[in-house]
Amino acid sequence: MSKRTSFQNVIPFIRIVFAAGLLQFISCSSNFGGEKNLIIHSDDFGLSRSHNLATINAMREGVVTSASLMVPCSWRDDALNLWKENDDLDFGIHLTFTSEWTNYRWGGVSPDSLISSLLDKDGFMYPTCGEFLENADIDEIEIEIRAQIEYVLEKGLRPSHLDAHMSCLYRGSPELIVLYLSLAEEYGITGMLTKQYFKKIDSKKYLSGLNISKIGLVDNLLIADENLYDKVGMYEMYDKYLQKVKPGLNVLLIHTAYDNEEMKAMTEGFEYWASRWREEDLKYFTQESTKQKINDLNIKLVDWNGIVY
Repeated sequence: MSKRTSFQNVIPFIRIVFAAGLLQFISCSSNFGGEKNLIIHSDDFGLSRSHNLATINAMREGVVTSASLMVPCSWRDDALNLWKENDDLDFGIHLTFTSEWTNYRWGGVSPDSLISSLLDKDGFMYPTCGEFLENADIDEIEIEIRAQIEYVLEKGLRPSHLDAHMSCLYRGSPELIVLYLSLAEEYGITGMLTKQYFKKIDSKKYLSGLNISKIGLVDNLLIADENLYDKVGMYEMYDKYLQKVKPGLNVLLIHTAYDNEEMKAMTEGFEYWASRWREEDLKYFTQESTKQKINDLNIKLVDWNGIVY
């Protein structure tokens, strides 16, 4: 990732709160008092009409407690309208810097001339995190993060949290993670970060510029595994994951959509994470037996707004 300017100039607005903040941050999981708290989170809201309707269904009728919006995608405004109609639900922003599908591509929210390093020769975002990180200029990443956040804020909506599509922002340099967290703090939005990625910035060099107590630290992140899916299938895989929920804050990432012609066309040629996969997610997390399993395992469903269901 290229850097035209020193990163020290990117976050001059952050005050140093290292010692007290670090203590509070590291001990934040103890705030749950040993309870097994779980956010069941649906990514990719705004990807398609199918995804939008299925996500609302999963939140209203199922056990999904949170979702996040892909602002660069074509169905973002439809998603924003559904967000307004369901403003009691928990929605965040799925900061997006890749466009992974062959049949369905998107660029950025910012004018192309301002984010040229984020776009391929055809004007779309790169399909993989590796290509994004290899080509991206950190100043232009900041421009696009701001554009995605402000697009939502200008609609009069308040995101509960920020996270990252395909985890691309977390996979970059420590400076990139700090940029993500500093912008989350500037806008007053919780920035999700797992303990795994926190280790990349776990030094005074990086943490001294952040109000660490404001970071949404996740103790245990769960997401579908392709090898396990091949061995046991979707339902048994998620049964196993529910048994892995630990005391503290757990996040289970899923993708809910209807397996219809729209999604089939978008995801054609992909075996994993495609149309049928996403409807399986929807079915599992709306069935009564899943609700019963969660209850039997003494798991408490929560969202990023701190609401206990």
